[in-house]
Amino acid sequence: MGKIVNRYETEIRLGLVAIVILLLLLNFSSAYVLYRLKSQLTDQIDNRLTSALHFASLYLTKSQVDTIPDDQIGFIKKRFGISGIEVLPIPQPVNETEGGLHGENRISPSGFPPLDNKDIGRLMKGEYLFRFSSPRGRRLGLSLVRISPAQKRLLVTESDSRVLDAITGASRKTLYFAVAVLVLLIPLTIALPRFILKPFKEMRETARSAGQLADLDGGDEVAEVIQSYENVINQLRRNEAELRRLYRDSSSKADRLEKFNLYILKSINSGVVTVDLTGKIVGYNRAAGDILGYAESDVVGKHYLVAFPNELELGLLIDAGLERGEMISHREIELDRRDGTKLWLGAESSLIFDDNDRTIGI
Repeated sequence: MGKIVNRYETEIRLGLVAIVILLLLLNFSSAYVLYRLKSQLTDQIDNRLTSALHFASLYLTKSQVDTIPDDQIGFIKKRFGISGIEVLPIPQPVNETEGGLHGENRISPSGFPPLDNKDIGRLMKGEYLFRFSSPRGRRLGLSLVRISPAQKRLLVTESDSRVLDAITGASRKTLYFAVAVLVLLIPLTIALPRFILKPFKEMRETARSAGQLADLDGGDEVAEVIQSYENVINQLRRNEAELRRLYRDSSSKADRLEKFNLYILKSINSGVVTVDLTGKIVGYNRAAGDILGYAESDVVGKHYLVAFPNELELGLLIDAGLERGEMISHREIELDRRDGTKLWLGAESSLIFDDNDRTIGI
């Protein structure tokens, strides 16, 4: 059995490993797609920022001014699809050993990280700088503008980058999920096969102890367990069919006996009224109808006080049984019949018990 079980454990582990690899491939593929999408969108935003920087630089250079009028700013924002533009003084670089820019030299656009000496050097060479602002949500572009031989300014353009932040967050979550799946599924791959096959081992031992383990050629013990339980299920189905047949026979006998008792009750000359514990009339034979003057359909299913509104002594007789459990062996009662005539009757009552000797009626 060890070889069979080990074979199935190996197959289950290989299946789980394949699932893990597939999940990882899907997650890393998703992360790569998001990375490519972010790169493309970032390039598009940077192109708009670059175009806006170039246009604004030409305007400042030709006009030889250090500010851009509001109407011109609105035109640039609309034309290049950016959200803002501003002109700032140039920070002056200092020695690296002094810790970069400080004091009044730490001039940076709003939300832009402080510029260090390398940044200033790149701007002096005519390069563009692009960074995300802090807090996130904006992408900034910087360039150095020479308004005149003696005057330079820092030009900053701004664009909405919330979609890039959302993509970055989704990519990070995808990678975190991939790592979490890897961490969780490695021990699961080791433990799950044994957990799955544990019921199989218990089923086989149960079948063996019950003497129901099938003996098949080939030594495939998994097939033996399956065949054993199929045999048990078939036996249960045969037993179920036999029980159904016996139940139908017993039900038929009970129905015939019940009908026989009902025929006896209806055929005797004494009137019989049966009342349950709630006071509802549940039995009423033909003789009772002849004596009291009420048809069976008029009283069965009704409370006895409603069914027999004028038969006071009959109601007291029923009350004695339901309220106090009294049984009357014989009593002479005067009865006002439904048609108005009076009649003297001999009456008696008895309690009705079920199989557990509990009172269920009178």
